Amino acid sequence: MLLERTFGNTVRAGGALAVNPATGDYAYPAGCVLVFYSPRRNRQTQFFSSENNRPLTAVAFSGDGRLVCAAEGGRQPAVLVWDVSNGKLLAELKGHAFSVKCVGFSADGKMLASAGSQSDGRLHVWNWRAGMLLASARVKSEIRSLCFSGDGQVLMSAGSQGHLKLWELHAPSASGKCRVLKGKTAIMEGGPETAGGRCVRWPRARCLLSVLCPAQPSGRELMLMALSASAAGEFTDIAVSKCSKAGRDFFAVTADGFLMSFDAQRSLDKWVDIKASAAYALSVTDTHIACACAEGVVRLFRAPTLEYISTLPRPPPFRPAGAALPDKVAAAASANAFPDAIAVRLTADNKRAGCVYADRSFFVWDLRDGRYAPSPVSHELTQ
Repeated sequence: MLLERTFGNTVRAGGALAVNPATGDYAYPAGCVLVFYSPRRNRQTQFFSSENNRPLTAVAFSGDGRLVCAAEGGRQPAVLVWDVSNGKLLAELKGHAFSVKCVGFSADGKMLASAGSQSDGRLHVWNWRAGMLLASARVKSEIRSLCFSGDGQVLMSAGSQGHLKLWELHAPSASGKCRVLKGKTAIMEGGPETAGGRCVRWPRARCLLSVLCPAQPSGRELMLMALSASAAGEFTDIAVSKCSKAGRDFFAVTADGFLMSFDAQRSLDKWVDIKASAAYALSVTDTHIACACAEGVVRLFRAPTLEYISTLPRPPPFRPAGAALPDKVAAAASANAFPDAIAVRLTADNKRAGCVYADRSFFVWDLRDGRYAPSPVSHELTQ
């Protein structure tokens, strides 16, 4: 029996959507199946799965697009590596006790990093071809995103409870023994502080956009303030800058809607208020940054300056299938209920942006119009 098509997806975070840097094809999980979708051909092209049919939680391509890895959920999960061209399973790495949240290749494709859920509490760096664990660390916070520096000497991670760390990587020990990773926290001096709904400027870092709440906020603004306070200090995604030679500059996004730029010394350089109640993911190319936010908002910024470019169109309003609207008030409220954008990936040539929304819909937006007025490429929309 051959699988011809899947409906919907099980993307729950930015790390579960990946784009092939060589072809521009997207990959995402649909249960235990890793689905490949080609925007150029407007159809699903390949399907990979593990032998035990475990659900997949995270996906990443290698820098040359020849390899793809996916992480499993549940107990005793594995990190799987395939050859994209023929679907051959090249490696099955086991070292986590519970679900893996995110994975990523080094720039040369020789190393692979994986971070487990908070219950697992492990961060691993692998020589995946040899199946050897090079380095490991136990972490208290849940890591939600990770990436390697361009030179492959630093691993960067972001997560809950203010977790934003850089881990120095060293050459494998002569004995082959697994090294203990030691992380350094990013320097946040000059960063935004959300206090009472106000965006307060600190003296050192450059704030490119700050928003002050009115003296008498509305009920909706009070609700957003409460959400912002609960999300303060939570980092949802991290990505290395493509503009520096060593590739040690990086960007991070907070759950309460701030996009931050850090230099090679891990110090905060500048930041911008995304103007969204929450932010969930980001994607970085050599010239663009995309941020996936609440209520279907996806904003584009220029790298590395953080200059605002445009906002992508929102998807159709969320309406559960078969749901009855009791009155006009409910109809108006439903019309404004857009699903959150939970994942975004820009193609390397900046021509397309793939976005997954909380209602399980997947859109690919065409960015080739010089005015940045994207149009959607049709794909399945299942609710």
